[in-house]
Amino acid sequence: MSFIGLEGRYNFTSFGASLEYGQFTRHGSWSAGLSWNNNIADVVYSGKSIGNFDYAHAVAEGEYRFRFISTRSRVFNAYVGMGLFLGVEWIDPRGAWKGNPEMPYSGVSFLYGVQPCVDLEVFVLPRMALELGFGVPVNFSSRIRKVNYYPSLGVMYEF
Repeated sequence: MSFIGLEGRYNFTSFGASLEYGQFTRHGSWSAGLSWNNNIADVVYSGKSIGNFDYAHAVAEGEYRFRFISTRSRVFNAYVGMGLFLGVEWIDPRGAWKGNPEMPYSGVSFLYGVQPCVDLEVFVLPRMALELGFGVPVNFSSRIRKVNYYPSLGVMYEF
């Protein structure tokens, strides 16, 4: 069976959204999708924090989740998974620090990494589920070098 999903992500320094398509397998599910995350980081100049700046990640991602807990009727499922992503990192997208010599980063760069995750899924209708998740994208090419965890809440429709 196939599904589409939409989720929102939020923690105190970032927010974002994800749209995915996937299929259930015998022991879990796979999915592929697109996501956007907007983040905030400190500008450190000469060892001092001088303010905050925005940076954004726009990525394509793929993921496999293994179902490790399930009710017999599969109304409730718990998953653990791992995903890969690649896309772009856009530093200071609004140009608030443009031309400031104290800003050590700027522009757009390539981004890739892995993403472990844990998800809980509850079917509230026969073909519609709510998902509560937690992921930690590990960026191998980010110039910011900051790990952002994100709790997520989403809805999934099975067809």
